[in-house]
Amino acid sequence: MKMKTKSTIMYIALPYVMNEMKYDRHVQVVGDKASRMKYLDALEEEIRITAEEYESTCFEAVRIGGSSPSVMDPDRIGRMLQLTKKLYAVDPRAEVSIKAIPNTVCTPSLTGWAYGNPTRMSLKIDSLKSEELRALGRPWTVQDVQNAILFLDKFHVVNIDAQLMYGIDGQSITSWRQTLRSVLDLEPLHVTVLPMLRSGSVDDGSGNSRDFYDAALDILMQHGFEHYAVGRFAKSDHRDLYHSALLEGADVVGFGLGARSLNDGFAYANTPEYGKYVENGSDPSMAIVDPLALEAEAQLAIHVDRRVRLMDGFDLAVMANDFGCAFPAKLKRGIEAWVARGWIRESDTIIRLTNEGACACNGGESLLRA
Repeated sequence: MKMKTKSTIMYIALPYVMNEMKYDRHVQVVGDKASRMKYLDALEEEIRITAEEYESTCFEAVRIGGSSPSVMDPDRIGRMLQLTKKLYAVDPRAEVSIKAIPNTVCTPSLTGWAYGNPTRMSLKIDSLKSEELRALGRPWTVQDVQNAILFLDKFHVVNIDAQLMYGIDGQSITSWRQTLRSVLDLEPLHVTVLPMLRSGSVDDGSGNSRDFYDAALDILMQHGFEHYAVGRFAKSDHRDLYHSALLEGADVVGFGLGARSLNDGFAYANTPEYGKYVENGSDPSMAIVDPLALEAEAQLAIHVDRRVRLMDGFDLAVMANDFGCAFPAKLKRGIEAWVARGWIRESDTIIRLTNEGACACNGGESLLRA
């Protein structure tokens, strides 16, 4: 059997939260243990039934994501990863990551997750200031973060992404810099910084968010972190491989509530409605919404909008040639507008995002919207 040559990554959505996670754009579900188990049953069924469609696909990365996926039964998460690796061709070198909130990281959870042999842990910290965590309504404390790091160390989990949030109500540049320095004391190998965005809003960096982003650049790069992508900073050889593959143009296969896929020129999503999703576990196709076959120009536009978020730049002419189509006029206008605003540097056909542009992209700006 001939394997598919294009890079492909897998996203598994676990949407449950302890309470509403404000300023988080993932689909969120608050439910009891019975509804969680019913959801996991439907999710595992989708993974089983769909496997045959991807028998010629090798997955380079697998991510379990959502607002707080670690609130789910850890043994079920571990076994679900085992099932995924059994049914799908997951590269032995693949990054397998789990997103966790600090107050769920303990001996039972780490023991359960270990069944699936995850290689990376994304720890959603947001802030190391008690008043800022309260302002966000987070169900964890600064002490929970410290305890989580101790448990991760006990289980020899060293590949940790510390996820932080800036622009929190009441947060100052001084407190943000203090949080960044405190996070460095935890010795993560990767740091993600994201702005606090209210529903539907976009932050182009014209306000004080640029000051927050510059502070992260200053402190993290001084301590040996590479600013390799929008909002992403890594120590040597510890980039987020799932996110990097996504920005480099990998196909995405999504499972679970609200999960989006872009595969072989087709874009589609699973329904965000809990009832519809769990009722169609035996026929996942019935839970798909908004299927769309993309023309080459549309695929190119999506790829450019993603690829520009890697800070090393790329050749537009080469990319257009790879897709075998003319460069979309709307995308050209978007690039010209970003060059005029100082968000992109352009040299011949090479374009590269500036730090100003990185801040704007982190706030939700998109070439597809320009």
